[in-house]
Amino acid sequence: MVTGDVRIHHGFSSQALGNRRDVRVYLPPGYEESPDRHYPVLYVHDGQNVFDSRTAAFGTEWGLDETAQHLIQEGKLPELIIVAADNTPDRLSEYSPLPDPKHGGGRAEAYARFMVDELKPFVDRTYRTRAGAEHTGVMGSSMGGLVSLYLGFRHPEVYGLVGALSPSLWWADREASRQLTATDSPGPRRLWLDAGALEGRDADGNGVADPIDNTRELAGRLVENGWTRESYLFYREVSEGAHNEASWAARAGQVLQALYGPAPE
Repeated sequence: MVTGDVRIHHGFSSQALGNRRDVRVYLPPGYEESPDRHYPVLYVHDGQNVFDSRTAAFGTEWGLDETAQHLIQEGKLPELIIVAADNTPDRLSEYSPLPDPKHGGGRAEAYARFMVDELKPFVDRTYRTRAGAEHTGVMGSSMGGLVSLYLGFRHPEVYGLVGALSPSLWWADREASRQLTATDSPGPRRLWLDAGALEGRDADGNGVADPIDNTRELAGRLVENGWTRESYLFYREVSEGAHNEASWAARAGQVLQALYGPAPE
């Protein structure tokens, strides 16, 4: 079920990727009544799953429209625009920074050109946005979490806020993860990074699920590079977290508040 003012741009075309997808845009309460006001923006991958269970891949939506609406009305979140770009049959390829031996892929930079050069300019022209990186976020889960990290570290001048829920750090034998921190990029201004304890197996028998091991490794490298809570690294291990839409939906509100809320004390 869709809550609030959600508009759909059907068949949005990308020259960078050579395909089309629907783009869904949530507008905050009062958008039409405040013609002089401009809003921060959050871009979310796998857009079919974000607002409507009828289009969600497994029949379970994130409910970001309901969550944002509630937090805004409670005064816990500033009003913002949420742009949810659907995935395509090329999802794995588009969301992966480099090829994986089993799955191929590696078109994340082409996907970045779609996001940076095509979708964002369209949104900024069509809606009243605050276009700077400090007001622009990107968020996703699984492979969508991986490409969100890629966008934040490769294009921090565009995406200053990143939410990476259960990112697929295993991709390409974790080389994609290692490359994220192997550059001089300052990365995003705020970063949410998490994984669930129920997401995968414990292949090395250390008593910790592999996705937790992988996120701990990335978080550790970020800390070595100077990231601290003061530089807005929100790292979470979710004890009951599974690798599914319901689990991501349950903590999406925390991610929104971490990325767009006031500075932590």
